[in-house]
Amino acid sequence: MEICEYLLSYGNAGDFGRFRPLHPLACRRGDRAVVQSHRGLELGVVLCPAQQGHARFLPNPTVGQLLRLANADDELAAERLSQQAQQVFQQARRVVAELGLPLEILDVELLLDARHALVHYLRWAECDPRPFLETLSDQYRLLVTLHDLALPAPELDALEQGHGSCDREDCGGGNGSSCSSGACSTCGIKNLIKTPPSADDGIRAQPN
Repeated sequence: MEICEYLLSYGNAGDFGRFRPLHPLACRRGDRAVVQSHRGLELGVVLCPAQQGHARFLPNPTVGQLLRLANADDELAAERLSQQAQQVFQQARRVVAELGLPLEILDVELLLDARHALVHYLRWAECDPRPFLETLSDQYRLLVTLHDLALPAPELDALEQGHGSCDREDCGGGNGSSCSSGACSTCGIKNLIKTPPSADDGIRAQPN
């Protein structure tokens, strides 16, 4: 059997990307699989076999590893981690309030390795998040990464005014054609807002 890449969705924010099986694996739409994404070990849902043209439209161009189809143990672990993530979420909101940080915690994900946590948030002013990260990381013994879901203000202003482009070579801004990347005013502000960034801020804390 030829090894082919598959397009999978993963994460609470609805990211999707290409994944290549380590060994020949027949996947069907809707199958749940264990993958190694750029974020870590997690569950994903098979969408379809990946085609050559998919790469240009993906927010993250890297190809992850499709390790195996999810089994009952994987599903139980994911459910347990989802419940734990809700506890971390509530505590994260309490810590932010206690520290008086200008952050709104929107969601927390625990990856399948039970060691990595992603905190999705919005920020309305500059601040130092390190005390928050260290508190959360030490309390739960997790490697915590922040993921800001907000658009940069200058970019959003330009989009709302109906100008500005994503600077992609295939973007048609200004030349009369259209861009399907969903990353600039030419591509459409609606698509951009519906698709949050897939890469994290690079702000992490790990337990001492």
